[in-house]
Amino acid sequence: TASEVVPVLAEVYEHKCVQLNIPKMRPWDVYVDAQNRPSLQPFKTTEDLEAGLMRLIAAIDADLGHQFAEMREGWLDLETREGKLSMVGYCMPLPKSARAFIYHSMFGTHADVWIMLHEAGHAFHNIAAANAQKLIWHHQPTMEVCELASQTMELLGLVYLASDDIGIYTPEQAAQANEEQLMRCLRL
Repeated sequence: TASEVVPVLAEVYEHKCVQLNIPKMRPWDVYVDAQNRPSLQPFKTTEDLEAGLMRLIAAIDADLGHQFAEMREGWLDLETREGKLSMVGYCMPLPKSARAFIYHSMFGTHADVWIMLHEAGHAFHNIAAANAQKLIWHHQPTMEVCELASQTMELLGLVYLASDDIGIYTPEQAAQANEEQLMRCLRL
C-alpha cells in the first residue's frame, strides 16, 4: 500500500542518491547499480539455464521439479535466434494435454532467471488447473490469480540462489539478485 511501500522506496532512493552523489532521483537513475557491481551473468548456454533452473525448482518442490523436467522434453523454446522476439517470456497453457509451453529468448543475464521462474510459475499453475478442473472456463483465472502464482515462484526462487547444491550464484551475487528482485517487487 502507499503508506507502506512508498516510504520504503523513498528511503531506498534517498540512500541511492547519496551513493551516486546526485541531488534527486530521476527515472534513468532507478536501475543504476549504485555500488557499480558488474551485471549478473549466471549462464552461457540454454542447457546451463535449464539445468540451473531444474536444480532450483526441484529444491523448492520435488513435484514441481518433476514437472519442469517434463517441460525440458520439448515444451521449452529458450534459444536466442534471428527473428525471435528478445527479452520477452510467456507461458502458453495447453489444458487438453495438461501441459504448458514456455517461450523465452535467453541472453545469459539474471533477467533470464527471474523471467523463467515467473513463466514456470504460470506453467505450474496451468498444469495444476488442467489436472484439477475439467471445465474449460475454469482455465482462465483473473490476472491477479495468474500473477500470484508466477510472482510467488520468483520470490521462492530467491531463497535458493546461493545454495551450495544449486550453484547458480555466489553468496555476494545472490545478495545482488535478491536486491534487484525485491526492488522490482516494490516498484511494481
